[in-house]
Amino acid sequence: MIRLLLAAPIPFYLESLEGNLAATPEFLIVAAESDAEGTVVSARRTRPAVALIDVGMAGAMEAIRFITTSLPDTRVVAGAVPETEEDILRYAGAGAFGYVPVDAGFEDLVVGLKSVARGEFCCSRRVVARLFRHLALRPASEFQSGQLSSLTLREIQIGKLLEQGRRNQEIADALNIELGTAKNHLHNLFTKLQVKSRGEAVARLRLYRSPHSE
Repeated sequence: MIRLLLAAPIPFYLESLEGNLAATPEFLIVAAESDAEGTVVSARRTRPAVALIDVGMAGAMEAIRFITTSLPDTRVVAGAVPETEEDILRYAGAGAFGYVPVDAGFEDLVVGLKSVARGEFCCSRRVVARLFRHLALRPASEFQSGQLSSLTLREIQIGKLLEQGRRNQEIADALNIELGTAKNHLHNLFTKLQVKSRGEAVARLRLYRSPHSE
């Protein structure tokens, strides 16, 4: 079952969401919170596989940043996201692994949460287009110091595993290295790619495919 944490600012909406998702066999609701502080506390305590955070909640951005940096094995889905380029980039920078737009239906939400749990980056085509457009329009000079040809073999291997949606421990296990070593390689990879989140890294790797990675 997918261990799921829910966070939304309106209690009756949160209760309805919790009830509907709990009735879906694949999900186990480990916590439901209506404020950012409670969300962070529950995330640390329960360590869910996926955290669905409604961005309308005060402090949502800070909660997303905390979870993505402190609990890298928890994938965050930003819920009720306006599909403007500015909003998308803000949450991509915070480390969100998926986006559910404000006009999404319940079935779309379920499909998205399952996709993220499988390690797939979840968002609409419009969000994908905006992310790629943003990366493609960045000046080439901005990327010179982080071009993919500068990646080490280990960083290329980790990049491939990252694209598969592997968690930090899974990356370490696949490469037979310590978890701390895997985290260091991920940090170096992010620095070279000039990104701040796993989602941005995946988009960057796919947009600027290195010849060495083929």
